Amino acid sequence: MTRSQPAHEPLLDGVRGLAILLVIFFHSSLIPVKNSMDKILHGAALGGWAGVDLFFVLSGFLITGILLRTKEAPNFFFNFYMRRTLRILPLYYLFLILAFYVVPQTVQFGFTYWTFLSNILLGRLGQFQSPVLDITWSLAVEEQFYLLWPLVVWATKREKLEKVAALLFFLSLGTRLGLFLSGSNAMKNYVLLICRMDSLCAGAWLACRIQTLSPGFLRKIFFSFLGIVAVIFAMDVGVLSPIMRTVGYSANAVLAASLIGCLCKPEPFFLKSLFGSKFLRLCGKYSFGMYLFHMPLIHWMYSQGQTFWMGFPIQVLFHVLSALGTLLVAMLFYHGYEKHFLRLKKYFENQPELVTALAS
Repeated sequence: MTRSQPAHEPLLDGVRGLAILLVIFFHSSLIPVKNSMDKILHGAALGGWAGVDLFFVLSGFLITGILLRTKEAPNFFFNFYMRRTLRILPLYYLFLILAFYVVPQTVQFGFTYWTFLSNILLGRLGQFQSPVLDITWSLAVEEQFYLLWPLVVWATKREKLEKVAALLFFLSLGTRLGLFLSGSNAMKNYVLLICRMDSLCAGAWLACRIQTLSPGFLRKIFFSFLGIVAVIFAMDVGVLSPIMRTVGYSANAVLAASLIGCLCKPEPFFLKSLFGSKFLRLCGKYSFGMYLFHMPLIHWMYSQGQTFWMGFPIQVLFHVLSALGTLLVAMLFYHGYEKHFLRLKKYFENQPELVTALAS
């Protein structure tokens, strides 16, 4: 007997919400450190980049679940790509129009941002160009994954797909190790699809095995890697540090995958109340807009009063206002613009009776 993976798990909105708040926390750590309290807060904020890893794992998990459920449905590819197009392109291209033509950003090879190749550009340059535009590298990674992964799922038997995901996980880790040992620039390890495939494929592997993994096993993996990641971050949380761009990203991926697995199981888990909170779920709902627009808002806020944003309480206030301000902006764009395109996704749904269920 089979049963399908739930099409929507509310707790995963909370995971998405935490991921975007971590990213905002990281990017809003602009204020100079003056004392020990500032240093503690700043050090915590510098680990917020790991929210991107959480996004990658969640994307791999959700997309693979969708593809497995709809693999035998008519118009498998067309419906999938149309729904992804309506989800991503309208708001993304509006963001680019604003960034290039309303408040112009000066960058090399601007066409790469329009074609989801900005990660390849940054890997080649070896450095970031624009704080406003360069956050699109992670969207480029995901879009490249969305382009290729449906073909893999369609061509691979379900029982072998988890092996393919595992193979790509270790291929990604091995590629990063090879680039590191060869002395290649650190940026490649961080932004290229092949180097970040481990996070996406950790989520994909989980989607293949979620029904057969026991809650006890998932909890053991979670607590084990929570300790491993804590040690790694205590050593060095730098996003381009040697330990991070070799094994660190992979450790983050396993931790994130085990967390998502624990949340998807019906058994009690001590973090379910946190990820079920209304605020995290609200941030998760608007996370795409928050991701696109948080950098312009943060830098505008900071530029309005650099001398004011000093001291520990003011730093906390800056982080809070960055998150709340970004949430407000994302909500305005969602209800005024984005949701009108999302409503069109209903025309590209697969018929439930033709959907392939995930094996229990």
